[in-house]
Amino acid sequence: MEQVGTVELSREECLSLLAGAPFGRLVLTEGALPAVLPVNFLLDSAGIVIRTAEGSITSLADGSVVAFQADSIDPVRQAGWTVTVVGRATVVRDELQRSRLAALPLRPWAPGRRDTLVVVDLGLVSGRRIGGAEPAHAGSDAG
Repeated sequence: MEQVGTVELSREECLSLLAGAPFGRLVLTEGALPAVLPVNFLLDSAGIVIRTAEGSITSLADGSVVAFQADSIDPVRQAGWTVTVVGRATVVRDELQRSRLAALPLRPWAPGRRDTLVVVDLGLVSGRRIGGAEPAHAGSDAG
């Protein structure tokens, strides 16, 4: 199989790929150490929207600079993409914004009540594609 090198993606390409990804990883600091948490999300004009339970994500992320990463990899074709966003995470407390975001079709995969909304702003956005064309279903193998 012929391999193609790594290609840097534009911000627009990165956001387009993120919009189709079903889940990603939120990277934050817990006790001065990095913590990586898998989350499902939606991309919105406000940023990356995560619906979660009040607790560790909200207490660790609120007001902090975090990283968010999503990807899609096809190991058979040795091809795929990865996108990373670095931005400030905020627990949504404004009722107008909260109502708007709560109406989005974002349903948590984890069981239990998940009524807290966290938004990661789209500060620094970068991405790469490796091995040529993206996998057939860009978001289907993310994780």
